[in-house]
Amino acid sequence: MWVQDFVEQERLRILGDDSEDEEEIAVIEEADVEEDEAENDEGRIVHNEKVAKTLREKAIQQMEANGIIIDSGEEKVALQIFPKVAGLARCVHDSAVLKEKFES
Repeated sequence: MWVQDFVEQERLRILGDDSEDEEEIAVIEEADVEEDEAENDEGRIVHNEKVAKTLREKAIQQMEANGIIIDSGEEKVALQIFPKVAGLARCVHDSAVLKEKFES
């Protein structure tokens, strides 16, 4: 990748010049680490989206097998509700009082 080539060129430039200090080297190395982390995050997002799509498709197939058939409009509405339900579940989980009520 061009970014890695740039980082390597800068590293060589800095290491070849004795007047530069180690702080600049550390900054370049940190930028390299941040780039790697960003690439990993993007890969994780793509993976999670594929898993969610697969689970959604399996759920729809299971519903159809049980005689529940929804059209694309109903599916769209359901998909808009999921994040809200997930947020509510997270709030319940984070609240000791509510969590206890739901678990008992």
